[in-house]
Amino acid sequence: MGEHTNGVSILELVNQFGLMGIVSVMLATLTILVALVGIYAFFDVRRVATRTAKDEAEKIAKEVAERQANTYLQAELPGMIAAYMELVKNAATPEEADEIAQAQDDPNGQN
Repeated sequence: MGEHTNGVSILELVNQFGLMGIVSVMLATLTILVALVGIYAFFDVRRVATRTAKDEAEKIAKEVAERQANTYLQAELPGMIAAYMELVKNAATPEEADEIAQAQDDPNGQN
């Protein structure tokens, strides 16, 4: 099998016709093409992975920041409201405010 009647093998025949060179060139070209596609696929997967990781990190960071802000406000808001109410209770009357403003306007500190 694989031999001609005059004793020449099929590989010798292919070699005589130059087909081995063509096959070698085609295989080399295919190898280069596969390598280039592999390099492109590597960079494309890396780009997509980076973008996905960035999007997920931003989403998680927003959720964590919102949760932390809510926790802080729930803990500190009663104290803030109490301090504001104390400030409002001890606020100056309009007459006192006018006196303070006049004292600031007078360069000598006299009325």
